[in-house]
Amino acid sequence: MRYVFLINGERIEELANQPFQDEVREMQEFFKKNIHVLGKNFKFIADKVSITVGGSYREIDILAFDEESKAPVVIELKKGEADENVLLQVLRYASWVANNPDSVKYLLTKSGFEHSYVDKFNFNNVRIIIVAERFKDILLSPPNTSADSRLIL
Repeated sequence: MRYVFLINGERIEELANQPFQDEVREMQEFFKKNIHVLGKNFKFIADKVSITVGGSYREIDILAFDEESKAPVVIELKKGEADENVLLQVLRYASWVANNPDSVKYLLTKSGFEHSYVDKFNFNNVRIIIVAERFKDILLSPPNTSADSRLIL
């Protein structure tokens, strides 16, 4: 049994228990339908987004956007432990999103968003979220950087 909590300031609400047995189907469906759990201003764009990175076929689990900042959000789901490889994977996905704004804009308009709205997106600030049962310690101690960066796990 996995427990999912919605944290809003001081208020913590436990959502219905989710027996995520399969990240590809069950976790994706849950977070696709409950995208607000990951960010109150998040809107779902697409799931299972097929991309090519370094000559290899890859798939972004969930692509969303933050309605407030107009930034795309790459969401990676892992049933077990997330390690350095997962971080590298999701950084590659974020790079693809930043370097292929026309493809993301196409997905947005295909999802029903107006062209005038889509044109306001900020592709210079792609956000990354990793959802996992556990995280390797090294991921919880990111190196100090001078850039304005946050790690959301």
